[in-house]
Amino acid sequence: MQLVYTQNPAAAVEGLPYDIASGADFITAIASEPIHFGLAVAQVAGGSPVDCPPAARLTAAAGDLAGIFLGIVCNEPTLEADSGYALNAAMRVLRVGRIWVACEDTCTFGGAVFARVTAAGPFTQLGALRSDADAGNAVQIPGATWRFTTGSNGDLAIVELRP
Repeated sequence: MQLVYTQNPAAAVEGLPYDIASGADFITAIASEPIHFGLAVAQVAGGSPVDCPPAARLTAAAGDLAGIFLGIVCNEPTLEADSGYALNAAMRVLRVGRIWVACEDTCTFGGAVFARVTAAGPFTQLGALRSDADAGNAVQIPGATWRFTTGSNGDLAIVELRP
């Protein structure tokens, strides 16, 4: 039984699609590791482009965003918000469209979107999204921009994917 309620709930959660605009494209992928909502994922190395569904992992190399980038992991309301998808779970991934994500740093409306591929300093979450290359520890996602919102570290903002 829920005993505590908030008068001002959050506008969104990580991995929540912003809208289902015409042209939005979702795929199903299989998690090759535990994966949290709102993170960038790539196809597991050695997978075939016709794998159905493809095995996915968090972005971990610069080449992950050139050819094997799958998209951003969508929220699943039947799962605990802090848990995300478990190993071998089928997950929904947004390939084209708009989605809420947590900013790793200060993101600005219209700016480029980068996915973390190497843990560095306080930023250790692979697949996290940010506004710059962080000295080569993050790689730009082709066709992705920050939309409608501006945020700082930990804030929710909208990413638009148009690869």
